Amino acid sequence: MNAHSLRTHSRYQHIVTAITMLCSAIVLVLGFAASGARPQQDDATASARDERKFKVDIPEHLPIKVKLKSEKSFKDAENKKWLRELEIEVRNTGSKPIYYVAFYLGLPDVNIGGPLLTIDMHYGRGALFFPETPVEPGDVPIMPGESVTIRPGAQGTKAFEYHRDELKDQTDSKRVECVVSAITFGDGTGLWGRNGTLDPPLFTHTR
Repeated sequence: MNAHSLRTHSRYQHIVTAITMLCSAIVLVLGFAASGARPQQDDATASARDERKFKVDIPEHLPIKVKLKSEKSFKDAENKKWLRELEIEVRNTGSKPIYYVAFYLGLPDVNIGGPLLTIDMHYGRGALFFPETPVEPGDVPIMPGESVTIRPGAQGTKAFEYHRDELKDQTDSKRVECVVSAITFGDGTGLWGRNGTLDPPLFTHTR
């Protein structure tokens, strides 16, 4: 082999070596990028899995729509104040004013050794739950198309947190189900129960 051939062969070997090293570097970079991306995806999946879930269980035929407003606070599974910060938006989608609407929040993950733990929340004067209760000047309805924001009662919230944090006889809940229990229109009519039956409760209001 002459000198020219040796130089050509040597140059060829250098080129092949350089290409091989470049390819190896690219593979390593891609490998690190892929391995770095996976934990982030896994963390995001785990985070979504750990979020507190809010389910609205209200039939379509009822004249209200409910939406969770305090979404960030509520979804944070580490937030111990989620109930006192809870806000839901209630919109009147019907054709009649709503003077009273009540919900209960079911907490299926809370084990109290008995029936499902629920927390009540409502809009309007409590007496308006009863269809025979007359409307008073201070009663402000939710007019058709309007929305209001409501929160759980302070007493129920304090009781829940006391049992969870002080007595430690119940756990927190990762699932919350919002169910309507009554809607009244201030004209002697209303809808009762989670399915909105026209039949009023069997008991009446004694004034």
